[in-house]
Amino acid sequence: QDEYWTLVPGALGQYLVQTDSSTMVLITNEWTFVEEEGLYRNNSLNFHYFNIEGEYTNTWLLNFHEIDSLIISPLRSAGRIAGRNAMTKLANGKYLVGGHGRWDSTYTTDNENFNDYYEQYCNNFKDSYFFQSMPSSDVGVLDKEDSPPMINPMIFTFNSALDSLLRVDTLEAVPYYGSVVLIREIAPDTLIIGYHKSNESRHEIMETDSLFNVRWKTEFGQIDYWVADIYDFEVTSDGDYLVSMYYNYLWSSRPYNRNRLFKFCKNTGELLWQKIIRNGGNISFMFTLTSLEDDKYLLAYDDCCLPPPGNNLTEYVFHENTGLHLRIIDNDGNTLEQKSLVDFLSAHLYTYGEPTDFCYENPDEAAPWYRPLQTIKNPDNTFLISGILRSTGTSCYLRGFLLKLDENLDPLWVRVFEIDKKNYILDCINTVRLNNILNKGDNIFLGGTFESICTYPTYYEPFYFDVFFWSGILIPLDEYGCYEPDCHLFIDTPEWEYDLYITFFPNPANTTLNVLIDRPEIKHKQKTLFISDLSGHGMLTKHFTGNELQVSVKGFSPGVYIAYILSEGHILKSEKIVVN
Repeated sequence: QDEYWTLVPGALGQYLVQTDSSTMVLITNEWTFVEEEGLYRNNSLNFHYFNIEGEYTNTWLLNFHEIDSLIISPLRSAGRIAGRNAMTKLANGKYLVGGHGRWDSTYTTDNENFNDYYEQYCNNFKDSYFFQSMPSSDVGVLDKEDSPPMINPMIFTFNSALDSLLRVDTLEAVPYYGSVVLIREIAPDTLIIGYHKSNESRHEIMETDSLFNVRWKTEFGQIDYWVADIYDFEVTSDGDYLVSMYYNYLWSSRPYNRNRLFKFCKNTGELLWQKIIRNGGNISFMFTLTSLEDDKYLLAYDDCCLPPPGNNLTEYVFHENTGLHLRIIDNDGNTLEQKSLVDFLSAHLYTYGEPTDFCYENPDEAAPWYRPLQTIKNPDNTFLISGILRSTGTSCYLRGFLLKLDENLDPLWVRVFEIDKKNYILDCINTVRLNNILNKGDNIFLGGTFESICTYPTYYEPFYFDVFFWSGILIPLDEYGCYEPDCHLFIDTPEWEYDLYITFFPNPANTTLNVLIDRPEIKHKQKTLFISDLSGHGMLTKHFTGNELQVSVKGFSPGVYIAYILSEGHILKSEKIVVN
């Protein structure tokens, strides 16, 4: 509600849902102070209510510590951006939300290393973070023969207005880490539930009735990853289940990320197959899974980079295929069609050119690394994809984006969002995560988080040793994805005064369009000519150096278009052109 964002501890934006014809709810995961323990716990949910125009009305705070002091992190998921399918609306109107669990406080161990580790690192942070380092033998803290701490994954039931908690259910306790990240009602009295088991990278999927009585369950996943989350879920046309998984393994000489797709039998839960989703041996961070017609499914995934040198987790090496890609698969995971969006998205790169003590976004190294977090199919068979844009290999300013595809999966437009830099915390990774889309026809609403995490170890008691600030965000847009109305028709004011020295001719054009730039100082800079129609649909993208360019417009329908010259994330010139 302020002119600029207020950064507060907690407030991790998780879900944006429409409860009825006039109300939207943004659910954020909050940190609240527990006086008897003298520390903050990630133990509360805030339900922020908005009307259908996006205007804030009120907030309901639900503190789980007041319900049960042993409940840990009610919405926590390992990757912070996962768990998007851990909330579902039932046919009866109620909502189910997956929780991190209840900690068995009676857990003790005689392991000397374990107790030393606890005293050294965790005295001021008695939460689930402590147990995340336990499963891997690489850590060398807890013997495999020692009894691990046990966690009950939990499910919370809310009423249809999301303003009352009706009941809390606990699943069977699992060692180390238990977080429900998938809940889906498949049929009356039939639920599919997925949760962490044994460690962060081992999971279990099961079918239950509406009272969570188990009919079958299957353990799956790969051990000894640092982070792994069930991310997306679809029911196939033959009734079986597709599950996407995001893996992140950091503790090696070559850290890497992998995306895997699993298929389970609907009757028995048997794992039918699993496949890695990536190009070659490159790193792939995230992919979304969306059902199409005719037994087909759309995967939107990033193929960002080569493994970083050594154990450097903040700098990645881009390659020529860095960007967002699409893949259509069948029921058996076979690839039917692939499409790259790299050329289109290369025209939409943004860098913050002012170096800080922490990092510098080098425009010469920029690439269209668009990481998808959600894909939805619209009633008119178009698609919207939201996520994170990270233009350079360093972890500096990660922006949010919204991309629209037509029915043929061709890009129409993309909008990029970032928080006003007056509120950036220097020497931290500042990220806009857009992981929820509500498309209301004339309006689009994006829900997510502005996150600022510092990477240097320091103590801000009574918090964890990484400094972090989260603010849940709601972004109201028009049907063209514009925060300010008619942005798709707006002739941008150039940041530099190069517009007087850039000429498009002839205008009107018949078969060719020429570009002439009368500024020798930018002759050797990488530049992009981008032409769109008045709706924002990209028609042509051409990268070039030098100060002259000629392109063909023979395939353009007669009409008015907008031509842009971009360089280093800035619009140097934009002008309406007419094609006869």
